[in-house]
Amino acid sequence: MLEDNYPGYKLHRGFEARGKKFVFKLTKYDCYRIAKRKCSVVGVYDEITENAIRSECDLEYCQALLQSLKREGVVNKNYPIRIIKNSCGHYSIEDGQHRLCSAATAGLDVDVYIQESPYKCYICENRKHVFSRKIWNDTFLRKL
Repeated sequence: MLEDNYPGYKLHRGFEARGKKFVFKLTKYDCYRIAKRKCSVVGVYDEITENAIRSECDLEYCQALLQSLKREGVVNKNYPIRIIKNSCGHYSIEDGQHRLCSAATAGLDVDVYIQESPYKCYICENRKHVFSRKIWNDTFLRKL
């Protein structure tokens, strides 16, 4: 179980990500949904092989994360889900993009560390440049 002692962040137990907008930084090389245009969490698949080594873009990757979250919750104290609540109302994910997305897609609430920020998110701050494609990046806004 996570403790409320992560410097600069406040622990929120049972955080409901559904309906909130998050800034993701993912590519086709680390997200099955971007690569195949279909979320691997949505659907019925055979039993996931335990402890199989897989890349973040594999069909089973987020399924395995979700099974682990359902079974054990967020137990890794060294790498908890950390998000920033920006002044624009969007959330930026510092650590745990796959875990948060998988859990939210499946309707599972998880424990997260949240830090309040007086600044806008990357998308809102750079809206003019992002949409005119003056800068290239793999950052996007998505409502979970």
